[in-house]
Amino acid sequence: MTQNEGPAAGDFPGEIPIFDLTVPSTVPGGNVWDNLAAGGGSDPMALMGIAFQIPDVMGYLSGALAEHDENPDAAATNPALLDQVWAEAAGETRAAILLSLAWQSREYELPESEHVNGALYAAQLHDEAAKFTGDSEAWHGVGFPGMPYPGPAGILASGLGMDREDVYNTMVAALIMGAAIPREGA
Repeated sequence: MTQNEGPAAGDFPGEIPIFDLTVPSTVPGGNVWDNLAAGGGSDPMALMGIAFQIPDVMGYLSGALAEHDENPDAAATNPALLDQVWAEAAGETRAAILLSLAWQSREYELPESEHVNGALYAAQLHDEAAKFTGDSEAWHGVGFPGMPYPGPAGILASGLGMDREDVYNTMVAALIMGAAIPREGA
């Protein structure tokens, strides 16, 4: 094979271990990208894993909200959502989701919640986004979903996302901000 030719059939005998999709995933129904995201850091493969893990986790959050009529408190009662999705997602994934949900919800009113800490986290991120005068790229940072994230909300989202001791309240914060965003067709 020359530099300008693609691989010929049979050039890749056997499996390449990093792309073995039989490796257990960190997210139910997940794939090798979830496992790469769990590696974290600034490694390009880890960043790719995080980028692929974000829509999976967002899908589970959105599904739980839809299942419970956009009620974040009711959606938070699903133990699988916490134990098998949010808590198992990479900290960088959780941080990216929190930062993005703050940006997406900034023009809408947050719903009430009985979960004081989750509501406080959501309100702090939401308020920072609402008063932010830059665009989406300035909010997220040029290396998104890679860290570090800019500004006070970036610091808060990073800290909350990486916190393994308070995953329930950070999940509630994500659900609260997600519930504020109008759904297409709703």
